[in-house]
Order: sequence, then C-alpha cells, then structure tokens
Amino acid sequence: PIEAPAIISWCFVLLNIGCMIRVALPLLAPRQYDLWLYLSGGIWIACFGAFCLIYIPMLTQPRIDGKAG
Repeated sequence: PIEAPAIISWCFVLLNIGCMIRVALPLLAPRQYDLWLYLSGGIWIACFGAFCLIYIPMLTQPRIDGKAG
C-alpha cells in the first residue's frame, strides 16, 4: 500500500490553516492585510518546500523493485 510520510499529512493541515489565514483574517482585521498575506504565503512556501524535500528524491531515483516507470 502507498502511504504518505507523516510530515506530508502535517503539511496538508498547515496548508489548510494558511488558506484560512488568507481568507478569514483579512475579514476580521483588514488593517493587517499585508501581514496575513505574507504569513499565508510563508506557510505555503514552507509546505511546498517540505513536499519537494520529501518527494523529489523519490521521483528522481530508480524504483526499488527495479521495474520501469
């Protein structure tokens, strides 16, 4: 069975939190719009970076079972 590493599950949770920050907090505190935008963008970058660190080695190395693909 294919299972994602635990860090990826946390990245998805954090990514959803970043989305909520991007949408909800500007409605509650519009004067800090730039802060919410930068915070949500930073969370997205961190999540995408972790995703790349986990999956790029898997996608660039030969398969463990030796089959093509």
